[in-house]
Amino acid sequence: MGKELALKSISLVLKVRSWGLLLFIIIFSFNVFSEENKTESSSVESTDPLPLDSPVEKSGDTREGKAVNSSSAKTVESLSPTHSMGFNIRIDGGYSGGGAVSQGFSIPSIRLSGYGTAGKYLDYRLSLGQTREFSTASLAQVLPVEAYVIFNVNEIENRGDSNLKFKAGLFSPTFNPLWTPDLSYLNIPDFNETHRALFLSREAGAELSWEGFRQRLEVSVGAFNGTGVFAENTNNAKAFTGYLKVNFPFESWKISLGTGNYVLKQAAEGSVNYKSTWVTDGFMVIEIPEWKSQLVVDAFSSQFEDSVRSISPKGGSVVLNLGLGKWLGVFGRYEYSTQSPLLSGELRQVQFGPEIYFDDSVKGFFTYTQLDSGGSQEKSFAVRMRLSM
Repeated sequence: MGKELALKSISLVLKVRSWGLLLFIIIFSFNVFSEENKTESSSVESTDPLPLDSPVEKSGDTREGKAVNSSSAKTVESLSPTHSMGFNIRIDGGYSGGGAVSQGFSIPSIRLSGYGTAGKYLDYRLSLGQTREFSTASLAQVLPVEAYVIFNVNEIENRGDSNLKFKAGLFSPTFNPLWTPDLSYLNIPDFNETHRALFLSREAGAELSWEGFRQRLEVSVGAFNGTGVFAENTNNAKAFTGYLKVNFPFESWKISLGTGNYVLKQAAEGSVNYKSTWVTDGFMVIEIPEWKSQLVVDAFSSQFEDSVRSISPKGGSVVLNLGLGKWLGVFGRYEYSTQSPLLSGELRQVQFGPEIYFDDSVKGFFTYTQLDSGGSQEKSFAVRMRLSM
């Protein structure tokens, strides 16, 4: 009887110890697994999105000729330590009245863009948009607006002071702070009329750029087909570009001076398809980000020659954004050109009105416009809402 009680006691003790040991193993395994998960999750969360050498990164400065005041926030998803991808969508809706040619509701622009990095040296961007954004033709097609890759000599984390990069694909040549195929980076309701008439093109080609002295100096040279986005180079066209900009930072202010140049020659002189073009533009930009203010002044000289005629337009523009508060600002623009390749007379435009910042991603323009072109005058007003996110 005593032996049986002793054996039962020993068995009970072993069972208790076994369950205790099993419970200890379970708790220990659970703690180890939890710590591993915490380590993995913390390592994933600590991976910051990589900076992009694309127009999205330039929403705070004027690199590659892009203006400031892009209020849209871009989201970049880190796919791996060396790969990232982001998306941006912009929708413009508007109403115009008073015009003799067009008035009423419209959607002037829709843009969907994808951008990111592939490895430590390569950036990319693809944008799809409407052709009507670049002309008055109401074409319903959605075409590539930008489709390019950028190879950088410096790694992403070492591009702060200087960088040499090679850009190839479909994009706008670096030319002027107000010339870009994406209005998301410009605090203006629409493109300059002088750019539409003189130098509004997206080109297939390549561009070599260098940024140095802590981005105080920018130099670019490019070679392009010269036929725009709608046709292949079938007329032996060649276009070359050159760009120079010097930045002078004063605390939070920044003053930039620069010049953009474009030269094109198509076919042989005397041929039916002969065309020769050169445009030289000089500009000055004053930026005050904390006041949401910016002044852009430019002047150009050009020559357009073909088998029929030759003209030499000269002119310029003044574009002002003046912030009046957190939600309100004023926009004004004046443009002038002595001649137009498309019209027989002068081109002159005066445009002004309030701008409202509803949100970081929503902006509104209310403008009055007086346009004189080819000897005719048109007065109109427009309301334009822009969503960029």
